[in-house]
Amino acid sequence: MTAAERETIIRWDREDRVVTIWSTETSVWNKCKKLGFAESADCRIVDSEGKDVGRQYETPLDKFRWGKKAKRVLSDEQRAELSARMVQNREKMA
Repeated sequence: MTAAERETIIRWDREDRVVTIWSTETSVWNKCKKLGFAESADCRIVDSEGKDVGRQYETPLDKFRWGKKAKRVLSDEQRAELSARMVQNREKMA
């Protein structure tokens, strides 16, 4: 499966209060497992070679948290300032 063919769908509705996550991305499968989401065994897709291609997970809406942290881009000045602050904090703890 090419990168363009991979997808992740996150769906919920107000009535059931359940979030359903369908994905072909192994990184999403790993995150769902790590967060303790229940895998829907009847919604696993397998290709002709028996390899997993897609999986579905569910979790209650009130327990659902998902986000991707933006990578922090620091200037050399900001990096030096943070480094100096860490040195000061380590000295205080010693």
